[in-house]
Amino acid sequence: MIKIYDDFLNNKSLLYIQNIFFNPKFSWLWCDNIVHPPQCDELDDYQFYRVLYENGMKNSKVLEDLAPIIHNPKINCKHVIRIKANCNPRSDKIIKHGFHIDTTTKCTTAIFYLNSNNGYTEFEDGTKVESIENRFVTFPSNLHHGGTTCTDQKRRVVINLNYFDSND
Repeated sequence: MIKIYDDFLNNKSLLYIQNIFFNPKFSWLWCDNIVHPPQCDELDDYQFYRVLYENGMKNSKVLEDLAPIIHNPKINCKHVIRIKANCNPRSDKIIKHGFHIDTTTKCTTAIFYLNSNNGYTEFEDGTKVESIENRFVTFPSNLHHGGTTCTDQKRRVVINLNYFDSND
C-alpha cells in the first residue's frame, strides 16, 4: 500500500536537509545505468547519486543529519538498511527511467522529495506520485517503481530509504 505524507518535516528541518543536498560542495557520483536492463534511451540512462548509508556502514553524521526523517513520528522506522540520494538533471522532455525494486529484502521503501518539480515516481499499476517538496511516500519494498527527470527545474532531488518498521 502506498502512503503519502505531505509537509513531512517542519520548516527548520527541511531547510537544514535541503542545504546539505543543494550545497555546491556536496559531492554527487555519476551513475551510467539507472535500471538494469535499461528501459529508456541509452543517452538518457544516467543520474547523479550518493549512497549515504548501507546496513552496518559507520556514518553517524548521515544518520544524525537525516534524523528528522528517520525518527519522524509519522513513520515507525526501527532499523535503516540503506539511504541513497538521487539527482536527476533537467531534461527537455520527461524521461522515465524504468521500473525496479531497491532491495529484495522484505521491508519498507520510502522516497523523500527535496524539491517541487514536474517529475514524478510511477508505479507498475500506473499510480503516479508527484515530486512535491517535503513529501514522503512509503510502500512495500517489492512494489516496482521508477523515477523520472523534470523539465521545469534544474534538477529533481530525492532521498530514498529502505528500512524496517513495525509492520515488516
